[in-house]
This record gives sequence, C-alpha cells and structure tokens, in this order.
Amino acid sequence: MVSEPASTPLSPSPPPKTPSPPTAPTPLSPSSLPTGSISSSPSSSDTSSLSPPIIQATPASSSTSPSPSSPLRRYPDRVRQAPQYLSDYECQLHSVSAAKSPKFPMTSYMSYDCLTPDFQSFVLNISQVQEPRTFEEACTQPCWQQAMNSETSALIDNHTSDIVSLPPWKKVVGNSWVYKIKFNPNGTIERHRARLVAKGFTQKYGVDYLETFSPVAKLNTVKTLLAVGAIKNWFMDQLDVSNAFLNGDLDEEVYMSLPPGFPIPESIPNPVCRLNKSLYGLKQASRQWYFKLTSALLEYGFSPSHSDHSMFVKGSGDSFLVILVYVDDMIVAGPDQHLVSSVKTFLQGQFKIRDLGPLRYFLGLEIARNTSGLMVTQRKNCLELLKDAGLTDCKPVRTPMDIKVWFTTSDGEPLKDITQFRSLIGRLHYLTITRPDICFVVQQLSQFQMAPTTVHLKAAIRVLKYLKNSPGQGLFFSSSSSLQLYGYSDSGLSVRTHVVRSRVIALCLELL
Repeated sequence: MVSEPASTPLSPSPPPKTPSPPTAPTPLSPSSLPTGSISSSPSSSDTSSLSPPIIQATPASSSTSPSPSSPLRRYPDRVRQAPQYLSDYECQLHSVSAAKSPKFPMTSYMSYDCLTPDFQSFVLNISQVQEPRTFEEACTQPCWQQAMNSETSALIDNHTSDIVSLPPWKKVVGNSWVYKIKFNPNGTIERHRARLVAKGFTQKYGVDYLETFSPVAKLNTVKTLLAVGAIKNWFMDQLDVSNAFLNGDLDEEVYMSLPPGFPIPESIPNPVCRLNKSLYGLKQASRQWYFKLTSALLEYGFSPSHSDHSMFVKGSGDSFLVILVYVDDMIVAGPDQHLVSSVKTFLQGQFKIRDLGPLRYFLGLEIARNTSGLMVTQRKNCLELLKDAGLTDCKPVRTPMDIKVWFTTSDGEPLKDITQFRSLIGRLHYLTITRPDICFVVQQLSQFQMAPTTVHLKAAIRVLKYLKNSPGQGLFFSSSSSLQLYGYSDSGLSVRTHVVRSRVIALCLELL
C-alpha cells in the first residue's frame, strides 16, 4: 500500500496579467501622401519639359510601446505552425515563427555552375532588377525621372505633337507611361527606357484609324534562325531602334491628352496634344513604322521572305544576309562579319539605332553561345512567374500533369474570378517557346479559359511546381547538326468525353 506524499502548501499568487493588445498601425491612405509639385512656370510654349512629381510616402505611425509600468509576459510566446496546405505558398503569418527557413528553397533547384562567368553575370543581373509598373512608383526613383525627361525631349525634338485647344466634337485619346530596362551583353544596365504609350483602345474605327495590320517576326522563325545560325556558324548581332514609332507619318487627325506630369499651359483653354506622327499604342502606329522600315530595306537591296514578311533576306552563299524584325528589335545575321557591319552602318544612317553587340537577350529569350552550339532559355520569365504566384519555396513535382487525367467542364467548382487563371495560362503559353515539355498540359488547360474551375487552376499550379525543378531548362541547338528536316507524328482515339469529334493528332518537326 503506497501512501500519498504530503502536499506542500503553496502560497496563493495572483494570476498573470495579460498585456493589452498593441495599437494597430495607422493605414497608409492616398490622403496621407503629399501632393507632388511640378517645377515649371506656366507658359503657352509647346516645348514644355516634363518634370514629374516626386511622391514620397509618409511612414505609418509605429505601434504604441508599452509603458514601463505595464506587466511583462511571464512565459514566451508559443511557436505556432502554419497549416500544411500553406507550405507551398509564401505567407506572411504573424503567428508563425519567422526564423524557420523554407523547406524547399529555390537555390536547391537552380545552379549556375554550367554557365560561363560572363553569362553568369548577365543572368544574375537581369533576374534581380525590377521595372516600376505605375507612374507614381517611377517618380520615386531619379533614374526613371531622367528616362521620362529624355523621352519627352525626344518627342519635342521630333515634333511629334503640338499643344492646341481641343476642337468641338473631337475625341481625346488617353496615354500612360511604360517602363523597361535595357541590358548590355554583359548583363549591366544599358539604360532605363520610359515610353509614352497612347491608349489606342479608345480610338474609333473610321475616325481615328483605318488600316492597322502590321507583321512581326514569328517566334518559330526566331527559333529557326537561331538553329540555322548555330549550324552555319553565322555572326548574329542585335539592334534596337530608338523611338521607332516616331518615325512613322500619321495621316489621320488624332488628339491625345497631356502626359502625366506635363505642365499645363494656362494660356491655352482645354489643352491637348495634336499628334503629327505616330506614337506607341496607336492602332496604326506599328503599320506606319513597318512601311517606313520596309522602304529603307528595299532601297538597300533586301526583299521580304514569303514565309515571314518580317524577315528580310539579301544575296546568297557567303554574301547572304538576313534581318529579322520584331517591331523595334532586330537581328542581323550572316556568314560575313564585314557585310553584317555594313548593314548596321546603313541602318544607323537611316534611323537612330543602338548596336547591342552579339545576340544575348531577345524578346525574353536568354541566348548563350559557344563552340558546341547555342542554348536558349527563359530563366528570368520562369522565376518571375513563380514569384508572382507565391510559389518560390513550394515543393516541386516531377511531372507537369497527373497521369490518366482528362479535364472536363464539370470538374470542380467554377472560379469566381477567372482573370488569374487566364493570365497564368497566357504566361505559360509564352514559356512553351523553350519548354516543349509543358506544351501538352498548357494546350489542354487553354480549352477552359471561358469557364475555368478549381480543378483547372490546381492543374495550372502543378505546372508551376514542375517548372521549379529546372527553371533554367531550355532548347539547345547543336552546331554539329545537319540541315535535314524530320517529322514525328502521333495519334490517339478521342478519350475525352466533352469533345468526341475526331482523333487527336500531334506533329513535331525537327532540324537535324
């Protein structure tokens, strides 16, 4: 028989006092932002310079600190774990310990060891910089203010528009600023580019414009040129046309509102910009620029290709030259470096062109070249897609799609907001340029953009988890291949219950 030990009497102690909850920080509202001042004297001159306002956010008031007399917490806070289903996302939960490192960091699935030191520097630089998305955000950085001032000076020097009073019964086209960073071949920032873009979607057909079609280089043509250039060891340089659309003449009468930050002249009632030349964003702007560039290339002896009207060719054999145009970006390629340089000299005499050197970064394609061939990836786009989706630290998967899964319109619950799904599918479509391994699942999910469900969104997120395994994977064009075209096809019975019409046929063409 075991006797109970005598209990030691305890002196009563008052229960611990819980500290009062901290005061919530004051939210930052638009009214708390001081209005920017535009340093310019009002005048009726048409050549007013842009002086964008500098907007500085007022820091939010800090939380109230406890008084010295307030009781302290006797026990440390308990560490709370986040739910398991949130482990794939980047969440800012105050109850979760911030000291815990991610379980699947991005550094474990991305390596730069196989890249040359020069290309490593290039890839790291373009992956770290971010462009502003709003005018207010750009005004807080002096480099973007200078870029906007340079763009405004170019518009004035080119006599793109005149400031006049808006005539009655005339419609005004809006505008906005678009920002882009241009890189040197070594990855350093070449310049900060600010473009004033007109909101052409407000133009009316038959009044503000007539014809709008303008060809651009097909992405299949870009990849074909890279493959042939790698096999034949061509010299491939990149050119960029400054203010390309400003070279086109405007036939219609178009009125545009004053740009954001532009000083408003007091002597002109209801001032607007009457455009004399085409501007980025107008419906007919790209068409006018294409005609201007085509006339110059035809004068030099080039002729447009029948398969792609944005590819211009000249000569044959060792004197062969090709120019591929995508709006204001160009690729000049050929076996003779002297002929390539002569073409660049001619174009620089016709337009304001910057020579970016050997082809390195074109339309989001990262191009690395050595003696064995040419590698094309979209590492930057892939990392930005993972970051925007909050899946940088997610657990990767080994396949882009579950096996034996066929999507239907009745799967899952309909999404309340389908814009996120559509945007995700559109960005995945662009990744298929260098990632053929996700082509099938992206094509399948594209069929449900009108009425996507939770099942379709979950499948799209799975593609992102698959991309994390190898964000730097791409296409390799070997220099030892031969110019022979091979085709592969596959067919299968229609096993999809929502589309029972015909058999599915896949076709793949390859240059070997």
